[in-house]
Amino acid sequence: DGYIPVGEVPTTVVLDGNDVIIKMKHGTKDGEKETKTVKRTVYAINPGETEPTKVFEKSVEFSRTPTLDAVNGDKLSDGTWTPEKGTLAGYTPDDQPNYTAVIHKDTATGQVVESIPENDDITINSANEVYYVTYTVNAHSLTVTVHDNDIDTDLDDYGFKGEGDPNTDTGYDWNKVKQILQNKGYKIVDDQTIPTTYGTSDATYTIHVEHEVVPVGPDNPEKPGTTINPNDPEGPKWPSEDQYKKAYTFTLHFLDKDGKVLHASITKSVDWTRTVYVDKTNGQIVKDPRTTDWKASSENYDAIDIPQIDGYVANSTTKKGLKVENDKVTAAANEQANSEDDLVYTVVQHSLTVTVHDNDTDTDLTYYGFSGKGDPNTDTGYDWNKVKKNLQNKGYKIVNDQTIPTTYGTSDATYTINVQHGTKAGDTETKTVTRTVNITKPGEKTVSTTEKVTFNKTDSIDLVTGKTVKEGTWTSDKKGFDATNVELLDGFKLKITETVDGQTHDVTSIPAEEVTENSQDEIFDIIYLPTGKSLEPLVSREVTRTVTITKPGEKPSTKTQTVTFSGSQNPDGTITWDNDPKVENKFNAISVDSVDGYKAVIKNSDGKVVQSIDDENLNPATAKDEHFTVTYEKIATPAPEPSPAPTPEPTPTSNPKPAANTHPENVKPEIHPSLTKTNVVKGNFKSAKSAARRINKLNSATKAEKLPQTGESKTNASLLGLLGLGMSMALGLVSRKKKEDK
Repeated sequence: DGYIPVGEVPTTVVLDGNDVIIKMKHGTKDGEKETKTVKRTVYAINPGETEPTKVFEKSVEFSRTPTLDAVNGDKLSDGTWTPEKGTLAGYTPDDQPNYTAVIHKDTATGQVVESIPENDDITINSANEVYYVTYTVNAHSLTVTVHDNDIDTDLDDYGFKGEGDPNTDTGYDWNKVKQILQNKGYKIVDDQTIPTTYGTSDATYTIHVEHEVVPVGPDNPEKPGTTINPNDPEGPKWPSEDQYKKAYTFTLHFLDKDGKVLHASITKSVDWTRTVYVDKTNGQIVKDPRTTDWKASSENYDAIDIPQIDGYVANSTTKKGLKVENDKVTAAANEQANSEDDLVYTVVQHSLTVTVHDNDTDTDLTYYGFSGKGDPNTDTGYDWNKVKKNLQNKGYKIVNDQTIPTTYGTSDATYTINVQHGTKAGDTETKTVTRTVNITKPGEKTVSTTEKVTFNKTDSIDLVTGKTVKEGTWTSDKKGFDATNVELLDGFKLKITETVDGQTHDVTSIPAEEVTENSQDEIFDIIYLPTGKSLEPLVSREVTRTVTITKPGEKPSTKTQTVTFSGSQNPDGTITWDNDPKVENKFNAISVDSVDGYKAVIKNSDGKVVQSIDDENLNPATAKDEHFTVTYEKIATPAPEPSPAPTPEPTPTSNPKPAANTHPENVKPEIHPSLTKTNVVKGNFKSAKSAARRINKLNSATKAEKLPQTGESKTNASLLGLLGLGMSMALGLVSRKKKEDK
């Protein structure tokens, strides 16, 4: 059982003795059929559900039958799967309202695939497929467009475009946006209700707006430059007033025939107005059929009252032909433009007379006055201020100064100016009366004292004529000289002499004395005369040369030379001066330094300019103190030669003192009256000792002393004193000799 022949099996057998061999083999049989299924399953989790629901399932079934050994049942082969390939149908899930299906592979949260397509490549080796369909809520858009109809433009700043899940907030509040638009001057044309959340479908809105325009004009005034929309302070401003209101003027000028202004111009004005329409969104004036034309507030300008000007008469019409009626001029306000016109006046001439009267001479100074006639407000050519200055420069004093116009007035005018001669104090004249007292005590140098009384007088000078108009009064610093008390010495008698104006006489005292400006200088000499033998008196005197040098920018410096002479008093009253040939009785020359840019000016004791300070041999009998000054004058840069100036009148001066004779020669020395031959006892003189004689002592540091005011050298007085002293000593020796003889 189960075998099958190999090859053909004869259907008949011949028995011929041969073996008939029939071969057999194991036959086969089908085994139990095998099947296998590949599935595609789709589950859906619907909105609001958590458990999946099978919504689709497809499968491909494969089968095969194994071959078995029919004899022993062994599996000879597995068989072939059929079909070889299969197809699984695709699946497209249905969308739920407001939801979108999302396909996940393998699990509900697995890989998201775009679709479940048909698969025709399913084989026995393919795996089962599982898909899950979930649902995601749909997002929807909201679009709001705000369109400006006036400029045909979308206002993007006020619109909106967004997308979101249904019932979620959009963040856009149309009511607020609308309020902002209205605050900025927009008008909503088609207001709509716009949701604040996204819907279940896309939504689009278009809002139309227009610019709000408002009138501005005389009936609707607004303050220029202020905010149009109160709730938008940074927004547009009201336009300037001249857009709807303008003032035009008519000005009338008041002139003379030459165009000179006689009176301030008068101006009248008229307002022209209109109504315009202003765009509240931008402050611009827009074209609007309701805009009105310009219109004047009055047909005419207000009438102008013409001024009455003294000395002038107004013409009957203006230059442009407007009539003067009832002293008024009226102009029509019929055009939008400023206008002007002139009203000309005819002048009436008037005179100006100015008289300058000299009160001192009772005469009119016609040269300084004026008389003329001309149109009002025209220049007279006469300037009183300049004339007054000229008069004052000439020495006049204005008695009744007045303000005199420089133009002719509107009526005749007359002015009288009184002047008088000004005066000034002239140079002060000074006189000095001097009392000099020389006291020579025995054995001492002469001591001189000086007392002075100074008189001053100042005259008044006429500034116009330069003449003295009033002589001043002499005044003194004190009444006179005080009395001089003379000391008495035992064994001596006083001899007092007074010398006035060159006349000498003996006096017994020196009393107090009142003096006047006419008094003469006085010299009192007091000597002490003893009785007895006389000695040969020694005589000595000094003379000094002083040079004061003042260089630019430096303090003055002084150079001094002193020469001392010695001699003896002779019995006959004359003096024999020592004559040592080795000693030069002279002042040496003094050189003067030069300074760049300056010229040295040298003046002697008399104030006269000299060229140099030279060597000078001195006569002991006549030599006097000398004083030189050296100053420096800056050398001026040569200038163009000036025009000749009038020679000024000589200025009167006080009586000058005669110049001193600087170098008198061969003058006999003045001998005091007491030193005469009758007062000398001859034969009793002794030679002067050489040690007591100082000759030509030069000292550049010590200044020579002079008697105050007189300028007389003290050595002159010393000379007389020494003479007197010598005489006194001689007389004393004689007296003593007589006593010894007794």
